[in-house]
Amino acid sequence: MRCLPVGLGIFEFTHDWSTSYFILFVGVSFVITFLCQKAAAAKGHGAVETSRFYYCIAFLILFSLAAFRSDKVGNDTEEYVEFFETMGRNGFAYAVSSKFEVLFNIYIFIISAVSKNYTILFMCNACITVGVLIKYISLKWKMGDSFVLLPLFIIGFQYDLSAMRSGLGTAFILASLIALDNEKYIKSIFLSIAGGLFHTTAFFNLFIIFAQILLKMKKRWKAKTLFWGAVLGILVLNGSIYYIQSILLETRYQGYVRKLGNGWFGNWYLMLAAILSAIIIGRSYRKKMPAASENIVNLLVLSMLPVYVRLNAYRIPKYYLMCRCSTYKTMCNIVESRQPDFQSKMFAKIIEFMILVFGLLYFFSRNAAGTLYEFRF
Repeated sequence: MRCLPVGLGIFEFTHDWSTSYFILFVGVSFVITFLCQKAAAAKGHGAVETSRFYYCIAFLILFSLAAFRSDKVGNDTEEYVEFFETMGRNGFAYAVSSKFEVLFNIYIFIISAVSKNYTILFMCNACITVGVLIKYISLKWKMGDSFVLLPLFIIGFQYDLSAMRSGLGTAFILASLIALDNEKYIKSIFLSIAGGLFHTTAFFNLFIIFAQILLKMKKRWKAKTLFWGAVLGILVLNGSIYYIQSILLETRYQGYVRKLGNGWFGNWYLMLAAILSAIIIGRSYRKKMPAASENIVNLLVLSMLPVYVRLNAYRIPKYYLMCRCSTYKTMCNIVESRQPDFQSKMFAKIIEFMILVFGLLYFFSRNAAGTLYEFRF
C-alpha cells in the first residue's frame, strides 16, 4: 500500500515512511563525509596518523549503526536472524539443505557455532561491509576533491542492513574493484567469485573484470577480437532476454521475474552516470590519460539495462553505487575547477547540494524500509 505520490510520482513515500529514520541516516552520512574529508586533507598534508584517526572514527560510527540494532531494522532482517538462530540449533545439516548460497551458509554456520546472539552476526557483517566501504572511499576521494555528493553512499549502506547477502556481496565486489585498480587480476577474480557465493548476482562482476582486462591488453589484434566478441555476447544476452525470462519463470526466481523492475526511465540514474562517464573518458583521452575504472564500470552496467528491466535484477546496479558516486565526484571537480571566482564555486556547490538532497529523497522514498531504527546492544 502506498500513499499518494508526491511531486508527480518523483517521490514515492510509502505508508511506513519514517522521517526520523531518514534524518538519522542522512545526518550520519554528513558526519562520515566530513570525517573522510578531514582524513583526505590530513593524508594530503602527510599527517598519516591523523588521517587514520579520522577514518577510524568514521568506521566506528558506521560499524555501531550497523551492528548494534534490533532485528526489526530492515524488511529482511528478521528472516536472516531466524535463519541464523535455526542454524545454531540444527548445525551444518541445515546449511546443506538451505536455499541460500554456499559461502553464505558456511559463514552463518561458523558464526552461529561461536555465538547464538544475532548482534555478533551483525558485528561480523559490519566489519566486512563498513571496512571495505571506508577503504574504497579512502582510495578514491583525495585532498582537493569535491565531497558534496559523497553522502549518497548512505543509500546503499541502509539498504544493505536489510539485504544481508547482497550487502556482503557488495563488499566483495568493492574489494575486487580495488584489487582490479591495482592490476591484481587473480585476487580480483577470487573476490568476485567469493561475492557470488554470498549472492549469486555478484558473479556479474566477472564480466566487469573481463572487460577491464580486455581494455588494458597491449596486443591490438587480440583486444579487437575479444572486444567484438564481448559486444556480440552482450547483444545476444540482451536479445534473448524474453527467452531467459520464460526459463526463469519455472525456477525459484519467478517472483522477481513476474514483478518487473523500474522500467527504462526508472533507471535514469544509470543513464546519467553513463553519460557523465562518457564525457569524463573523452576528456581523459584528449589529455592522453587512461580512463578511470569507475567510468568504464558505469558504461558496462548500462549495457546490461534490459536485464535489469525484464528480469528485475535490480541488485546488480546497486553493487556499483560507489562507482557512480566516484564519477559524480569527478564531474563536480571538473565543474568547480572551471569557475572563475569564489562566488561561482560556491554557487556550483549549492547546485550540487540541491542535487544531493534530491537524490537522497528520491532513493530513500523508494528504498528506505520505513522501519524506525531500534538500538540494541
